[in-house]
Amino acid sequence: MFVKFIKLYIKQIISISFFFSIFICCLFWKNESFPGEDTEPLYQYSWPEKLNICEIEGKKIYVNSDSLSISILHLLLYGTHDIFYSHHLLYKNTRGEKIIFLTYRTPFVFGIDVVPENIRLAIENEKEKIVVYYDKEPVGGISIDNNPFSKIIELRLETDLDQKLKKDGICK
Repeated sequence: MFVKFIKLYIKQIISISFFFSIFICCLFWKNESFPGEDTEPLYQYSWPEKLNICEIEGKKIYVNSDSLSISILHLLLYGTHDIFYSHHLLYKNTRGEKIIFLTYRTPFVFGIDVVPENIRLAIENEKEKIVVYYDKEPVGGISIDNNPFSKIIELRLETDLDQKLKKDGICK
C-alpha cells in the first residue's frame, strides 16, 4: 500500500521536498552584505601630502562599521526599511582598548547598480572645540556616546565638504 502510494505521487513528493529544503535554507542562510569587523584609522592630511593617523589630545582616532547579517527570509517578509548600517568613531585609550565615542547610521540598500548612501566625515581640531563635519544627515542623527576629550565636540552639516577636506590638518 505504501509503495503504491509512493509510486503514484513521486513527482509531488519530490517537488514538496525540494521547496521545503529551499525554505529551510532561506531561513538559516545569512547574507553577509557588509562585513565591517575591522577598524581603520582616520588619517590627517598635511602639506606636502604627508599621512599621519589622526590624533586628538594624544588619542588615535579610528572608524568602524558593524557587520550586517540579515536572513533572506527577513528581507522577503519585512523588507529593508528597518535595517541600517552602524558606523562608529573610536579612540584608543592608554590600555590599548578601542572605545566608541560617536555613532551614526546609514540606510541599508542592496540590489543591482545600487550605490549606497555613504556619509563622509571630516574632523577638525580647533583651539576651543573639536568640529565634526558631515555632508548628509544620517538616519536618526549623530550621537556622541561619551566625550573622551577636554574640548566640546560640535557637529556641523556641511553641504560643500570638498572645500573643508582640502584644508591642511583635517582628519578624514
